[in-house]
Amino acid sequence: MSARLSLPITGRWLTCSRSAASPSRLTHSICRPPPFTYWVAVHGTSLIGVVEADMDHDYGDTVTQLGFAPPHAYVFAIAVSQAHRRRGVGRLLLRQVATRANALGRSFLVLVPAYPQSADTGRVTFFRRCGLSPLDSGYRDLYPYGAPPSEILCRIPAPA
Repeated sequence: MSARLSLPITGRWLTCSRSAASPSRLTHSICRPPPFTYWVAVHGTSLIGVVEADMDHDYGDTVTQLGFAPPHAYVFAIAVSQAHRRRGVGRLLLRQVATRANALGRSFLVLVPAYPQSADTGRVTFFRRCGLSPLDSGYRDLYPYGAPPSEILCRIPAPA
């Protein structure tokens, strides 16, 4: 499968529209103020994945006590369509975030799953294969993962 990434979209809105003439397009609007950046993965004319990241985040003591000063990169959301999982799309999206974070000199990248750690072991395996390690947040039911962007780039090879 060959997926391609769009250029990063930075700003307030990411909008794709659905029409009766084109039912394969996804309807979704995301409203966040800058500095949020979005990348989308496209296969043919279908949107198959998206990642939303903040490149100027201060994740606080969880990361600074490890010796990584802010600003940090923070992945708010990463999603891949069910039909396209386990084909490298998620790694491609995460690599884009790590590449941008590294270029901006961000010391650390953090990702927090939406559900408790035990809910989906496939997700945890994905995080670890990408070089992300569990972090101690000090909060119950909050299981962040993170790593320096350079380590993530070493674990996820560049597309050929």
